[in-house]
Amino acid sequence: MWLEKYVKEVGIATDYPKFNGEECIYINLKATDLFLAQYYNGEFNAIDIVVKFLAIENYYKKNDFGLELYRKMQTKRVGEDWNERFINLMKSFEQGIDMDSWIKTDLCYSIHDGAHRLALALYHNYEDVPVRVFNVEVQRRYYGINWFRENGFSGEEMALINDKLQELLTMCRKPYYCILWSPARYQFRNIVNCLETVENGVHIIREFEMQFTSEVLKKFIYDIYETDDIMRYKLDLKYQHMMYSLEADNYNKELFTIYVIEMKFDNPDFRLKPLSGLPQSRATMRVKKKIREMFKEKITDYYYDIIMHLTDNQLQNDAVEEIIRKAKNKSEAI
Repeated sequence: MWLEKYVKEVGIATDYPKFNGEECIYINLKATDLFLAQYYNGEFNAIDIVVKFLAIENYYKKNDFGLELYRKMQTKRVGEDWNERFINLMKSFEQGIDMDSWIKTDLCYSIHDGAHRLALALYHNYEDVPVRVFNVEVQRRYYGINWFRENGFSGEEMALINDKLQELLTMCRKPYYCILWSPARYQFRNIVNCLETVENGVHIIREFEMQFTSEVLKKFIYDIYETDDIMRYKLDLKYQHMMYSLEADNYNKELFTIYVIEMKFDNPDFRLKPLSGLPQSRATMRVKKKIREMFKEKITDYYYDIIMHLTDNQLQNDAVEEIIRKAKNKSEAI
């Protein structure tokens, strides 16, 4: 009830359209994105979720220490042994996740209630979790690594926790998709060379070229941007200016080349997107802004933005991955 009370006391923080003046919204989020959203000031601030995950593994006989770590943590946090009630929650999840039991967060998806449920969702590989996002900005209590150090956890215990944290971060860091459009074809290699340097914690996984006929390219572009909340008239203008740029370059080839780069971000640094309520990675936004500023003068008849597209969250990643897979089959058939 804490966030409900807080928002009534301080009032709403924004006039984002998605909230429509309400104190909160109800949305489904990717469990992996919600876990990665628990960074604060560059540090992962929800290691309690990691200990809960270890406790779940212990219950299912994957380790022999997680429940004791959990008991120790909860005694320090709330002054009680919660093992029995947590085990009851574990048993309930064996029947499936309750999509009416909302995880409660602030505008930055900082979890204030529901960390146990997120740990269980991650363990059982449930893709989506129900989230009640409150229209306030208030960080949860600090549960970074220093909290465990200051509360009597041994070096051996902290090593076990940190190993699991790294494993969960690796599991949750899914590929983002950067697409370089044909007007930037002479700069493809230069852009790729810059992607890992303009933002910390960016890693290129793989890259490949695709070629389309004009008809297939247009459908591909519209499909890609339909995963975003761009207005249709803006998409029409974007496509038109891509073609204008190519015409100005006297482009007369039958096939159009694009370049796809799969990337991972250590910390996506999420914010809430005002129109959709879904996570939007500040890290990808910074990368796009820096690349555009670096290369827009090198693109004929540049228009915002005919250089690149970069996905914002796991929902988009999944959708764009499927679009690329289908288009790649067509591209290879040309």
